[in-house]
Amino acid sequence: MLFNPLNGCKKRKEEQYIACKQLLKLTEYFELIPRKAKLLSTISTFLNFQLLDLETRRIFRKKMKEFIFTWSIENISFSWHNSEEKIISPSFTAGPIQNSAWTLWLRPRGNLIGDYLSVFLHREEDNGPEILSVNFELSCVSADKSLLHSHVFPESDKAFKKNSGFGHPRFMRRNEVFFQRKDLYLPRDVLTLRCRIWENESNVDESGESFGFTRLVIERILTVENIKPQILKGNTVCIDLKCQNKTLMSISTLHYGDTIGVEINPTNVENIKFSVLKLSFMEKINKKLLSEYLFSWMGEPLPEFWRLPVPCELLDNGNEDSVENNVELVSEFVYSTGQIQMFVNPCPHSSRFSELVSKYINSCIPSGNLSDAPRITQDLWNLYVDHVFCDVELKTQTTSFFVHKIVLCARSPVFLAMFTDDLKEKRNGCIEIEDIMDDILEKFIFFLYTDNFDDLEWEAVIGLYYAADKYHVERLKILCCSYLLKNVDVDNVCELLMLADKHHDSDFKRRVEDFILRNDERIFSSSIWKQFLYEQPLLPATTMLLRYDKERERENSAETYDTKLSRLPNVEDDFVALYQDETISDVIIKTTGTSFPAHKSVLCGASATLIEMFTKDLRDKSTDIFEIHDSEDDTFSRLLLFLYTDSLGDAQWDIVLKLYHVAGIYQIQRLKIKCSCFLLENLETSNAIDLLLLAHDHQDTRFKSVVEDYILMHDEEIFGSDEWADFSETNFRLANEIMRNAQRVAVAKFYHVAGIYQIQRLKMKCPCFFLENIDTSNASDLLLLAHNHQDVRIKPVVEGYILMRDEEIFGPVEWADFNETDFRLANETMHSK
Repeated sequence: MLFNPLNGCKKRKEEQYIACKQLLKLTEYFELIPRKAKLLSTISTFLNFQLLDLETRRIFRKKMKEFIFTWSIENISFSWHNSEEKIISPSFTAGPIQNSAWTLWLRPRGNLIGDYLSVFLHREEDNGPEILSVNFELSCVSADKSLLHSHVFPESDKAFKKNSGFGHPRFMRRNEVFFQRKDLYLPRDVLTLRCRIWENESNVDESGESFGFTRLVIERILTVENIKPQILKGNTVCIDLKCQNKTLMSISTLHYGDTIGVEINPTNVENIKFSVLKLSFMEKINKKLLSEYLFSWMGEPLPEFWRLPVPCELLDNGNEDSVENNVELVSEFVYSTGQIQMFVNPCPHSSRFSELVSKYINSCIPSGNLSDAPRITQDLWNLYVDHVFCDVELKTQTTSFFVHKIVLCARSPVFLAMFTDDLKEKRNGCIEIEDIMDDILEKFIFFLYTDNFDDLEWEAVIGLYYAADKYHVERLKILCCSYLLKNVDVDNVCELLMLADKHHDSDFKRRVEDFILRNDERIFSSSIWKQFLYEQPLLPATTMLLRYDKERERENSAETYDTKLSRLPNVEDDFVALYQDETISDVIIKTTGTSFPAHKSVLCGASATLIEMFTKDLRDKSTDIFEIHDSEDDTFSRLLLFLYTDSLGDAQWDIVLKLYHVAGIYQIQRLKIKCSCFLLENLETSNAIDLLLLAHDHQDTRFKSVVEDYILMHDEEIFGSDEWADFSETNFRLANEIMRNAQRVAVAKFYHVAGIYQIQRLKMKCPCFFLENIDTSNASDLLLLAHNHQDVRIKPVVEGYILMRDEEIFGPVEWADFNETDFRLANETMHSK
């Protein structure tokens, strides 16, 4: 007999509707067709017809107009909003609903009652009727779009006027969303709300969908410090904001027997709206988590002092004879300044594509930001650090720095002239630099390679300004001027004026003079200025007379340094110019049909394989000609373009496939990442099988995993195609693996549903399926599933399997990715043995 979810049930109609929908999916999965028909009859009889979803209504041939808006809010845990303060979604236009305009309003801490999240649908100003009656449903969905919570508002209850709204002030309990079931409601700290609006009576079927994204902008600063609680009287850790060269917070720790005193001293935090500080004590060698403490502040962080219990491992690790203690203090400070980013994507598939690309990027790059992927600058810097193919010596009075000619020539026209003209530097491969100190030259070299201008102090910037002016590195010179003017004061303005005058830098000198004239009374009356006037009377006297220069006052102010920087080439632009000019190339790459001049350092910086090939094949040759016969001319030309520019240009699908293949041959990781992102952004059901085979042949597990996800999203269309049938015949094992993964995903969804609605029979059946099909490739996924559902029966069994196969599981890429995203669970499992 079919279970009737409505008999003896006191749930609201929308909850009954959700339960019936899930049961309908289960009957379809287990192919219980008679029960499906009876269930549909039950739904039709006992529920209002308007509550059924689009798929079910089509079975009954009911026509309707419907619009669905899905809104994802990233970093929702860092919401700074107090009670009654709201986050407003991007505006969306529901075309089928008379082109009406809407927004969703979320109050993260509720309406007056802070224990709930409040959600409202608000009608905006539009060209539709003054009063609009619609049905709408507000729901919260999981990462796989499964329904977690829902509330339906029938048409008879509400009529929307323009600039009015309705909703639920107690939509969901905060405790359940942010604590008890956070893994389900907030995967990756993203809350996903969905609004479905529909009209009952219609002569045609019409539907639409759009996606809105809101990001609460956060900054994350991670510091790791070695501590010695029994040896040192105190340890101080500073949390620095490097891009602005300032300290946000200092954390001082002091050992008090069986406790550690932690003193928090915030500085420069006036713009912070919400922040979280996590302190973790860890063993340095095996990364075992000893203890962890979490603190948060609404508004500016305040000075605090806490006494925290000391883990026993901390008491045992202090050893005065040891060079370094085995305990680390990991401080993670995450904060929000109230910035919000948002946009609407009308395409129903684009959000899935962005999720796939984002998943792939997160698996390859720890920060999850594609801009942090390896670049030509990092590749060349690594070669410099490892002293690989360095071909120029910079010789000071006390030491030598071995660098790459290509970097010097790309960044400085002075160095370029040395190596293109017949000068002694070109003949000897050595440049003598006797007027720059070693530490300044080291910082100068670092900038030439990386464009990095962080963590510098006044004296270092003065030295860098001299080097930048001498070798005509305009970008560095502008950065130095900007830094010096931002830090100028009465005590150092004389030094700055002399510096600008000595280097005949009229623009810089004028800006220093402007500062002096704006602060003339304080500066001219200071003892430093009087001493300056006594020692060098001409320059200060000329500056003082500028107060009476009327022409100067009428002149237009100079453009800002930021504007100047925007017009100057950066380090990547300099390398592009060098590539286009084919300047000072030191190797010729000969393909089947043509030859390409190039630079060994650029090629070898991107590929360890090329380093080995150049070292082996060119060692005994008198000429640097390198032959490559496994790539077409056009493919290798685009490969060179990418190595110098980090760009694929206007490459199309077929070219990118070839570049991906070349990236695999020569192990060029940054090209592989770029090609994979391009292919995923253009992934369709018609080419998904080709990409699956490509990833499988190249043993690219990360890329393959994302393509599998796409195939599982479109399983019916792909598995039912002739292409899949042909693919299954020629690649039976791979096709079978994908099909079994699809089955696992389906059962995982039923397991999820069973947990929500406490269907015990199904909850026991699903784990049996999982354990029958567990292997080393899916063990970490199954562990996370059991952990998220707090299933104490299946989790120990999975842990036992992992520990039995620890060498096979802990080594591969999948476990490394799992360890990054779910560190605490991975750490707990690895140490449970």
